[in-house]
Amino acid sequence: MTKFVTVSQIPTNPYIAGLLTEPENPNPVRWDNSQPLKIFFDNSGVRAWSQAEIQSNIAGFNEWSRVANIDFVLTNNKAEAQIISILRTTIDGKDNLLGQTTAPSGGTNPITIEYSVRGQNFDNLALGGDSYHTVVHEIGHTLGLYHPHDGTLFPGVPNGADTNTGTNGQNQVIFTVMSYVSGWTGEPVTSPTFGTASSAMAFDIAAVQHLYGARAAETGNNTYLLHTANATGVSWRSIWDTGGVDTISANGATADATIDLRAAPLTGENAGGYVSWVKGVKGGFTIANGVTVEKAIGGGGNDRLVGNEAHNVFLGNGGNDSIDGLGGLDVAQFLTTRENVQIERGPGAIVVNANNAGFGTDTLTNVERVQFTNGILAFDTDGGTAGQVYRLYQAAFARTPDKPGLTHNLNLVDNGLGIKTMSAAFIGSAEFVNRYGQNTSDTTFINALYQNVLGRGADSAGLAGWQQRLSDGSWNRADVLFGFSESGENKALVANAIKDGIWLDLVA
Repeated sequence: MTKFVTVSQIPTNPYIAGLLTEPENPNPVRWDNSQPLKIFFDNSGVRAWSQAEIQSNIAGFNEWSRVANIDFVLTNNKAEAQIISILRTTIDGKDNLLGQTTAPSGGTNPITIEYSVRGQNFDNLALGGDSYHTVVHEIGHTLGLYHPHDGTLFPGVPNGADTNTGTNGQNQVIFTVMSYVSGWTGEPVTSPTFGTASSAMAFDIAAVQHLYGARAAETGNNTYLLHTANATGVSWRSIWDTGGVDTISANGATADATIDLRAAPLTGENAGGYVSWVKGVKGGFTIANGVTVEKAIGGGGNDRLVGNEAHNVFLGNGGNDSIDGLGGLDVAQFLTTRENVQIERGPGAIVVNANNAGFGTDTLTNVERVQFTNGILAFDTDGGTAGQVYRLYQAAFARTPDKPGLTHNLNLVDNGLGIKTMSAAFIGSAEFVNRYGQNTSDTTFINALYQNVLGRGADSAGLAGWQQRLSDGSWNRADVLFGFSESGENKALVANAIKDGIWLDLVA
């Protein structure tokens, strides 16, 4: 018989502790997951299971096995099962109780899940339906998860207050499928057939992984398409994706969409995740802690797209969109030529008016590159790599960079080549040698930089400083070339040439 295991690591995060512990049981308890758990559908209840009901329940088990190292197999032998599911008319005489079970800490083995089939209690087994949510919720209990409103409580939730959303509204099904607060208060549930969670959500994923470990999943390039209208099957899901270049898309939406690529931090006012959805539609996504989604595609409305610390790519499509790249090297794409838009570069944002091309006016914050169908305009011209490589070209060769060469070398730096490695490559090039000479003395090299980069002769203090760095070995010539190119004096000389951005070729 598969046994229960007491977990020695006590969770310190209050939300994870709230799902995994009780005041009298501070250590979480889980199944031994060295072998798959056997599940049995018991037909001896009020009626037998239909095949459709069994398949929906199997899907509910899969919601957990897709994120954690716990597997399930069907058995036809009740005596060898660890989890038994059975149908009742009502549970404990309560007409509105949809399901009930126990957790491993209770010590009952096997565990039995009871589902009520009174009236429509078990009719809504499509994704987003309250019956399917009940299935995922009850399976969570069997794996070791508790409610946020009893036992160890979520922050701000009084004991037994199952409708209280708690501090920052984190006790909601959109953040944990173990909550009793259905769906999300941002788009309240209006039907038992759609609008609630259909997966383990961000808190649940972190909790079940604390018990069983994380599982690699969805490792390819995946697109997560937002629902654009309310219907059966519309639900909230948390993305667990461990590889590839991934996208959340509102393609086809006409209402305003919000796409937020930040993963659930598990702390703070958005601990359970940032919500991506189309306004008025009662379903969408959060992103689980530790997951990176790189791309966002808007729809036809006035969308809000928010990035993360990765290198994000945004496509706003129609409407007047607000795009905030946050960290990383971010690109906003426009499906038109540069000539069809007007660009205003302000102190805090870039405004791209693409009304002539049918795409509205987008406001870009913390976005470094703007891509058109005929080229890319780089605005990371100060401390960013585009400005650095442009100035390095200007310094090394005393000329305006050629677009193909600049594009190629900038792409190398953007993809991890060190800027000083690029500086050394420039010094070794034939063009550099032709301009500066070969096997020159340090003094000759420095004086040539003063003339070619800054357009003046060396001052004695500056010359002495560069000579000292080279002679004591603290800097090499690549360091010195980069030092000249990034000097305040050279930045001022180059600033006017790149104040409206740097025009680049498209990169395949």
